Amino acid sequence: MGGSESVAAFPELFSVLDKKHKFYIKLATTSRLHYDFAQGHYPSMLGSDFPGGTPKRDGAANEALDVQAEADRLILRDHTPPGVIVNSAMEVVQFRGRTTPYLEQSSGKPSLNVLKLARNGLAVELRTLISVAAKKGTPVRREGVLFEGNGHKRILNLTVSPLGEKGEHRGELSRKSVASTALRKEFFLILFVDVTPARHLDGAAQNKRKGGSSPHEKLEAKRLRRELAGTREALHGAIESAEALKEEFQSANEEILSGNEELQSTNEELETSKEELQSTNEELNTLNAELRSKNSELHDLTNDITNLLNSTRIPVVMLDRNLRIRRFTPAADKLLKVVPSDVGRSFADIRRNIEESGLGKHDLESRIAKVLESLQSWTGEVKDLEGHWHELGLMPYRTQDNKIEGVVLTLQDIDAIKLANEQMRESSEFFRGIIDTVREPLLVLNAELRIVAANHPFLSDFRVSSEETIGKFLYDFGNRQWNIPALRTLLEQVLPQNRTVKDFEVDWEFENIGRRTMLLNARKLPQPNDNAQPMVLLAIDDMTERRLAELDTARLAAIIESSDDAIIRKDLNGIIETWNPGAERIFGYAPQEIIGQSVTMLIPADRPDEEPGILERIRRGEHIEHFESVRRRKDGRLLDVSLTISPILDSQGRIVGASKIARDISERKLAEAALIKSEKLVAAGRLAATLAHEINNPLQAVTNLLTLLGQSPSLNTQEQDFARMAREELNRVSHLTRQSLAFYRESISPTAVNVEEMVESVVEVYAKRIASKNITVTKQYESNGAAITSYPGEIRQLFTTLLMNAMEAVPEGGRLALRVSRSTDWIKRPPTKGLRITLADSGCGIPAHYTERIFEPFFTTKGENGTGLGLWVARGIAHRLGGSIRMRSSVLPEKNGTCFSIFLPNGKPK
Repeated sequence: MGGSESVAAFPELFSVLDKKHKFYIKLATTSRLHYDFAQGHYPSMLGSDFPGGTPKRDGAANEALDVQAEADRLILRDHTPPGVIVNSAMEVVQFRGRTTPYLEQSSGKPSLNVLKLARNGLAVELRTLISVAAKKGTPVRREGVLFEGNGHKRILNLTVSPLGEKGEHRGELSRKSVASTALRKEFFLILFVDVTPARHLDGAAQNKRKGGSSPHEKLEAKRLRRELAGTREALHGAIESAEALKEEFQSANEEILSGNEELQSTNEELETSKEELQSTNEELNTLNAELRSKNSELHDLTNDITNLLNSTRIPVVMLDRNLRIRRFTPAADKLLKVVPSDVGRSFADIRRNIEESGLGKHDLESRIAKVLESLQSWTGEVKDLEGHWHELGLMPYRTQDNKIEGVVLTLQDIDAIKLANEQMRESSEFFRGIIDTVREPLLVLNAELRIVAANHPFLSDFRVSSEETIGKFLYDFGNRQWNIPALRTLLEQVLPQNRTVKDFEVDWEFENIGRRTMLLNARKLPQPNDNAQPMVLLAIDDMTERRLAELDTARLAAIIESSDDAIIRKDLNGIIETWNPGAERIFGYAPQEIIGQSVTMLIPADRPDEEPGILERIRRGEHIEHFESVRRRKDGRLLDVSLTISPILDSQGRIVGASKIARDISERKLAEAALIKSEKLVAAGRLAATLAHEINNPLQAVTNLLTLLGQSPSLNTQEQDFARMAREELNRVSHLTRQSLAFYRESISPTAVNVEEMVESVVEVYAKRIASKNITVTKQYESNGAAITSYPGEIRQLFTTLLMNAMEAVPEGGRLALRVSRSTDWIKRPPTKGLRITLADSGCGIPAHYTERIFEPFFTTKGENGTGLGLWVARGIAHRLGGSIRMRSSVLPEKNGTCFSIFLPNGKPK
């Protein structure tokens, strides 16, 4: 079939023989019966019905043929098993014999599908056998198939044979014809052989009456197993049939898609043909329009040339190769003195109104002849008789086919240009004198940013010559130090956008002068007219020395501004001239309050002679270093300060004032006092530990004697009570001495510390003090006696400091809350597990502006009663043990109090 043809509408009539090349073969199908009532086809037995008896025979041959046909019919009827012939679609194409017991048409739409005609479960067996026969290409037989027909169970042998020569592979076309191959592929013969014995039913009934397992039951079990195997094979065949059907559907879909593509291709070809016809029609219309407009264009062109020549103000004369006038413009009348009647005359005969300066007489004609000879244009300057300058131009007269047929002579008035050039030359000299007079380095750049001019300061400062500079591209000048992207962007915007570059800083290592810092300023130079070449003036300001001085000044100012010391400048009369932030922090005066005042307002009244002595030494040029004195703040508080004073000299070396540096050494003084006090406390602690050790042994002896005395039978009850009370008091004293020894004993290496027991022992030491202030202590020990590896002495000192501060802050009848629990410090990386000790009190609280400084050394909220070292030491211990300490506090009514939280890790301190 052709590429666009298909048999999809007749699948029951044709099958695919070659899908790629579209070869199909006709299928054998059932057709309507054609009845032929010729007499010769009636059986001989019916001859008696004809009038006159039996009709005559045609002869012995016909009689033998009728006998053979009758014999065949009887054999087929009585001895050949019934069967049917089906095609590959399982549709019956021929019935052979009586198939009613096995095949029956169901109600509804009639069908020839053998699987739909099969009765009582034969469809599964038939499907399996047909699939196997189709695969193997050989007859397939299944025996002992139980079948129930007309109320009786029967046994069938089913045979399915593919119609064709046995043993040939499917698809072989080498030795068979196409028709034979198609027949072998498409048709199968199914035979139904009833092998049910007559005694089968009687034997089954007798065995049923006798009971027990009968051969029939065994046969039935065997049949069921065979039927199960057949069902499996049928299921497998059904799956394979489904797969084949799926492939057929895919093939059909591909054919549909192919047909669709072919239809689309045909449609596109039709569209292309239509467009070609339309294009041809349009081309014809265009050609007709062009032909119609050609004459009009020629007419308009003639009119345009005439009007062009008449309207132009430039003198133009066209000459032929013999230098005869062909055409000219009206403007040529004044300068060249030509009139319309001169057309055709020789140009040499015309008396011209121009001076041929530099050419000589008749040199113009010779110049025209050279243009014709060389075919090169020529221009020159000439004057008319009135002194006006004109540009004379000669160029070959070319035709459309590029032939030289004469010369075109033009004259342009350039008198204004000559005058402008002269003025520009004078302006350039004037401008050159100006830029050479300016002390700053200057560059003049053209539109391409090439150096047009450079003044003497530029050449001198950068140590270059004029030959090395003029004409150079700015970015290639020197060692390309000017090739800065940001500067390139700014300069390229000066001319197009008329922008101005201001104070663009360049810091670069220059080739001849080293590293310099410069400020660049650029702007567009004004021009006398729009036709003048635009230029850029680039001014360079060397800021190197100035920046170094500014940097030194800025560094000095930064040092003064950021210094914690007071830096003050005063004149020789002691009047304050400058006042830095450090002086404001130390003395409390703002600059506007103190500048202009005498420095004596900072000196206490008991030191009247100190400042005059200092000023006298300054006038002599002496330096005063680390002079310790006392000064007064704005709030009246006295400060210990260390003074360093130096004289200030002017440019001529004269002393004009003094610079004073005052350092607050109050904290250092307090630290020294606290250190002395701490050393005293350490000495006292060691003395207490020594006394406790010396007392502990006698106490043990007295305790033992009192125990023995209490066990004496000679004492009465009152005496025994007195002995018991004395023993209890001695035990308490002994406990206090042991606590004192443990408190001041330092561990050499980390040991296991039970934090709950440690905290409880510290609380017991201060139990009487807590009871004297009627303080309620709430304890929550939630660590289950967990221990950490640390230094017990430092933990005891840390908790003792917090407990003493809490007892001092809590009023009479106040509350303390103590808690020890397991915790994790999530701030550390990685998170660390350990124990947390929390101590909260109901004291007055700490104001918010003090909380940031609470752990600073020498900072205290107790006034003269505190040293400011306790919490500082406590935080140092916590950090040394690898932990942390935090605080929160509130001064709000009914919510006042302070809470300290100590975290101690499980691991050994580093």
